[in-house]
Amino acid sequence: MNIERFTKYKDQDFKIDFDGDLKDARLREVVSLGDGKTHSLIFQTINYLEVKEQRIYSFKWPDGSDTEDLFIVPVSKDEQGVKYEVVFN
Repeated sequence: MNIERFTKYKDQDFKIDFDGDLKDARLREVVSLGDGKTHSLIFQTINYLEVKEQRIYSFKWPDGSDTEDLFIVPVSKDEQGVKYEVVFN
């Protein structure tokens, strides 16, 4: 997966399908991890505080053009929402 595909959507809202329950999640960070092939995405749910288990969930793109299945791992939680990380190798 190419990092440029996500860079243009930074700070935009995706929808995560948590088993039929669609929740908004903002793409907060798009980070290259050094080798040009590995990168990390950080999504944060918006006003949704339930921490979901790490596994594959379906994401709907902000412009409605596509749906992508991504493996997410919860990394933190605050009063605004839960942050999840996606890593591509």
